[in-house]
Amino acid sequence: MFHEKNLPKMLWVEVAHTIVFLQNGLLKRTVKDHTPHKAWYDYKPSLNFLKIFGCLCFTHVPQNKYDKLDKRAPSCFSIGYSIINKSYKIFQLQTRSMVVVINVHFIKDGGWELG
Repeated sequence: MFHEKNLPKMLWVEVAHTIVFLQNGLLKRTVKDHTPHKAWYDYKPSLNFLKIFGCLCFTHVPQNKYDKLDKRAPSCFSIGYSIINKSYKIFQLQTRSMVVVINVHFIKDGGWELG
């Protein structure tokens, strides 16, 4: 995943967290054809919120956080999922920072460049 999307080396930890998150949702033979989540919590989790790793996305910026001429939806790319709630970890290209947000619009076919 890391090399497929040409991610910067500083994000390797987030890639590892995403792999662990996804592995916990996959079937395992050691828990009798159940996911580790189902074996532990006794219910199958919904995976409808999963998105393509590293795809281009846009997040909404609240009105009090931007000026009249600023972008209202800065470009970002997805790098993972929050383990606390159903939110996404994204990397903002302009600020080069990682944030956890809920309101995200994903573009599956869109590419990105660090520039």
